[in-house]
Amino acid sequence: PDPEGYGRRQGLMRKGRRESTSINMLRPALKQGNVHVQTDAPVKRVLVEDGRAVGVELLDGRIVRARHEVILCAGTVQTPQILMLSGIGPAAHLREMDIQVVKDAPGVGGNYHDHVASPLHMETKDSTSYGLSAKALPRDIVHLFQYLLSRTGPLAGNVFESVAFLRTDPALTRPDVQFVFQPAKRLTTKIPFPIGHGYAISPVSLYPKARGTLRLASSDPAAAPLIDPGLLSLPGEVDCLVRALKIARQVFASDAFAQYGGVEVAPGPEVQSDADIEAYIRRTGYTVHHPVGTCRMGSDKAAVVDPELRLNGIAGLRIADASVMPIIIGGNTNAPCVMIAERAADFILGKPALAPANLPPESVARYKSRPAANIRCVYQCGKSNYLVKKVCCLTHHHKFENYWYRRRYRGQN
Repeated sequence: PDPEGYGRRQGLMRKGRRESTSINMLRPALKQGNVHVQTDAPVKRVLVEDGRAVGVELLDGRIVRARHEVILCAGTVQTPQILMLSGIGPAAHLREMDIQVVKDAPGVGGNYHDHVASPLHMETKDSTSYGLSAKALPRDIVHLFQYLLSRTGPLAGNVFESVAFLRTDPALTRPDVQFVFQPAKRLTTKIPFPIGHGYAISPVSLYPKARGTLRLASSDPAAAPLIDPGLLSLPGEVDCLVRALKIARQVFASDAFAQYGGVEVAPGPEVQSDADIEAYIRRTGYTVHHPVGTCRMGSDKAAVVDPELRLNGIAGLRIADASVMPIIIGGNTNAPCVMIAERAADFILGKPALAPANLPPESVARYKSRPAANIRCVYQCGKSNYLVKKVCCLTHHHKFENYWYRRRYRGQN
């Protein structure tokens, strides 16, 4: 399917609250009696004997032995940290830390990368969006009680209700940027809720090319590792975000947003040249908490794990988290992490791969039959114009309306 377009953002939500795999999968499994969870038990290292992982040593000195395999799923940061503390990693670095080398694995801690974003912020006197103000207070009180009594209403959403995936250059074959829409002004105080009203778009670079590293600060397991993310460090890598901010400005300058009377506060109307926009991005850019890649999967000799998540060179040890992703996906990483865990479970149990599944025709038809609206915004991408129907309109219940799609604009109504 074509990933390009505007639409509703999916999320793990139930009864107005963020859900997790812990709630939906782990807690039911605990009732079966064959799962034991030990909390407050930080791992010091993986124990390796004769080339095989046989258990883990906890920070308090306790030893937990494995009957079959050790599954390491501590994430992109702590998984490589634990491996290096266990003597599995770049040999030269381990010797610098006075750690005995168990397995020279140069790829451990390398290939670190993350999505990078930089926001376009608008402020408005219109009280439609989320925010604290005298004008919005009666409505907010109603919404608060609505949420407390029924777990519905605006407070039951995830704020970032809508997204777009688009190409900032028509020569590209796939979207290179994700727009994350935010129906609220930026936080300028320590209060975890905006004072006043506004809205924003945060363009996210989907396919960063630069790679960083993660290394140990010391052999102390309690010490935080040293991370050099390498963000925007390659020539031209910031260009897509520069183009994306220009497109975001066109969206906010559209008729769909005129009724809200927004004023740009960041980067600000004085920031116009590519050089000034780039400087703004480098000053305000941030990652979106999607780090991946520090234990890269692959079939080559430099890969840390093989296609079945087994650590190369150490038997009985698998990794099941975002660190195994060789290249970050062009979207959020939550669902792929769940998929990695599901595949790991199948590998451990020896289950065969599932047969390919195609989307049922009725699902495709139902999606295509969604109603379009009469709000239009034209934005320019290179020499091509694109029409976005029903763009990012804040409604009376101040959620983004988002039955959106993009098609080439030929002047039609």
